[in-house]
Amino acid sequence: SDAATVSVRHVDACEVVERAASDLARRFPRVKVVSIAASAANEDWPPHNLPTMFCYRDGRLQHQLIGVEDFGGHGITTDRVEWRLAQLGVLTTDLEEDPERGRYELAQCEYYESRTNSTAEGGGVAHSQFGG
Repeated sequence: SDAATVSVRHVDACEVVERAASDLARRFPRVKVVSIAASAANEDWPPHNLPTMFCYRDGRLQHQLIGVEDFGGHGITTDRVEWRLAQLGVLTTDLEEDPERGRYELAQCEYYESRTNSTAEGGGVAHSQFGG
């Protein structure tokens, strides 16, 4: 079903973002990361809002990344999370451009083409919350 597919996609994205946040915390020691299961933080948090990352500075919320698209869409990688956080000013990176942008655009094209064909055939820092 579409709901099950969305859940699997969000769980996969949450796992990637959680690994990326852990890796970035090691590489950028001035960035502190706290990871918590979404259900432990807010049991009513909708799954389509996962993954979620709240970025604070001096105790004040500065940025929110809510849902897969805020992390750059499907095809999330550690480099893409790093790029996104750098664009928000959370960290300073040596990356000069989104390292996966071309691959993401190709994947999106293939995904939409697949969905179109399926429909035609009758088929149907950071404080972060991750699926759980």
